[in-house]
Amino acid sequence: MNREVRTESASADSASGSRRAGLVMAGIPASAVKLTIPADSLRKLPEGAVYRGKSGQANLTVGSDDSGNIVAEASCDSLQQLVLWYEEELARIRSETRNGTLNDVQTEEKRPPNPDAGVYLGNGCRLACRYVINNETEKKMNKNFMYGIGAVKYKDFTIGYIEKNSFDLGGKKPEAAKIEAEQVQGAPVLVIPQSNGGIAPTFNVIQMNYSNLHKLLGGSLHYKKEDLEKKTPIGWTAPSEVLVMQGPWELSLVSGQSVLIPNATLLSNPAGKLTLTETSKIEVTLEVAMPEDGSQPYGVFDTEAIPDEWGQYKLPPAEAAAAASLQSEEG
Repeated sequence: MNREVRTESASADSASGSRRAGLVMAGIPASAVKLTIPADSLRKLPEGAVYRGKSGQANLTVGSDDSGNIVAEASCDSLQQLVLWYEEELARIRSETRNGTLNDVQTEEKRPPNPDAGVYLGNGCRLACRYVINNETEKKMNKNFMYGIGAVKYKDFTIGYIEKNSFDLGGKKPEAAKIEAEQVQGAPVLVIPQSNGGIAPTFNVIQMNYSNLHKLLGGSLHYKKEDLEKKTPIGWTAPSEVLVMQGPWELSLVSGQSVLIPNATLLSNPAGKLTLTETSKIEVTLEVAMPEDGSQPYGVFDTEAIPDEWGQYKLPPAEAAAAASLQSEEG
């Protein structure tokens, strides 16, 4: 909405002038606020406690209610203001000399020095939204999908950092023999299955400490002479003989499932470039083999509800695995 009031005046004595005044719309920039909160921290909040964030006109509070739901409330004040302005022009014509004239034109424009100096018309608009996420619904939704590597465990060892976007389940298609006949065109007369589909996970480990080199590539660790307890390795050497490294693996997923592999052969090698734009890595492939007892080669289960018959392949938590790994090195 713009409103302009124009006033003009003129006189016959060597001076003329004009004035203009009006209202112009001035907007206030939008604001946004973001909170990053670990999920566990939200569920451990005391009753009545909330996380708050504010930026400009934007406000955000996140907490939980009595039913254990996560509640987020956001609001934003958006104001538009009308600012009074005026412009004045004064032209004076004076006769300075007999033989000539001088035109003296003065123009002045005045605006408020800051938003508070004008005339405000408060068209305020307040937006509020409330989101309620039910914990049980969230858990059920996660069970419909498999995503995110939380931890990769091998025997009593938890693998270190894995290169982003390098993990691939390596799905293998089933194999079959197609028997065709001369008399039948376009399709086989018999399909004989040869093998089921399977997986052969591949990933790159970028945490190249001596412990990872030893666990994933074999070889030997080296220590200082005074380190009698062998707690801090200072080097690693590659194996001189062919090693067969087999054992159980667990792929713990962010979505709440665990992929258990009772028996997989570890194939690994150093790789990567030694530059200032990337790091070296250990390329790992897991060749899934049939367990010695002839049971299933792998399975997917809820991490918190592993069946009893698969319980022996559920590897210890990261903390316990790290402690067991330390003990084995000391031994």
